[in-house]
Amino acid sequence: MQGMPVTSIFLVVRGTLLNFSADGAQLKRWVGPQQIVGINDALVGGTWQSLGIAHGPLDMVAFSFESLQAALGKIPSGHRALLNELIGAPVVQQS
Repeated sequence: MQGMPVTSIFLVVRGTLLNFSADGAQLKRWVGPQQIVGINDALVGGTWQSLGIAHGPLDMVAFSFESLQAALGKIPSGHRALLNELIGAPVVQQS
């Protein structure tokens, strides 16, 4: 649900997930097998920005966002800056 903290990101294994805008009025993305859900929300703001609804049977694998954050904390600052650019997050300069 929109505004709730992202605690996991998900890999769709089988089926389809429809990703709607927070108000449910606009279909933002059709997520199928081998696609990840939640990574952008997790990295940009840390809260869910949209609403996901299964379209038929759906199998997903959850991955801990905390573990991802720990791994990202260990990457070089240049790589982090590139990742921030790719996802549209503000670049934070570390001293």
